[in-house]
Amino acid sequence: MTPELTEAAITLSAAVTTALLAWLTRIITTRLGVGTARDAALELHLAAETVVRHVEQTARAEATDGKLDQKEREELKRIATRMLREQLSNAARNIVTQHGEAALGRAIEAAVNRLKERT
Repeated sequence: MTPELTEAAITLSAAVTTALLAWLTRIITTRLGVGTARDAALELHLAAETVVRHVEQTARAEATDGKLDQKEREELKRIATRMLREQLSNAARNIVTQHGEAALGRAIEAAVNRLKERT
C-alpha cells in the first residue's frame, strides 16, 4: 500500500470508529435514561404507599368519629406530599420536578385508592 492510501484508510477508520462510538453512546444514554425514569417512578410508587399507610395510621389514631371532613383530608394530603418529597432520592426528585409537583399528589391519590381497594 502506498503511504497516501494508508493515511486515507487510517482517517476513514478513525471516522467510522468515532461515528460508531457516538451511536453507541446515544443508545446507552437513551436506555439508561429510560431505566432511570422507570426506577424513579417505581420509587415514587413505593414511597407513596409507605407514606399513605403511615398517614392513614396516624389519622385513624387521632380521629374521634372515624370520619374526615374536607379540610382534614386536604391537610393530610399536604402532610403526605411533604413526607413523600422528603423520602425521594435526588434522581426521583428530578423526575418529579420535570413532570411537575402534581405528580406527587397523583401518586398519593393512587396509593390511597390502592389502600381502599385492599381494605
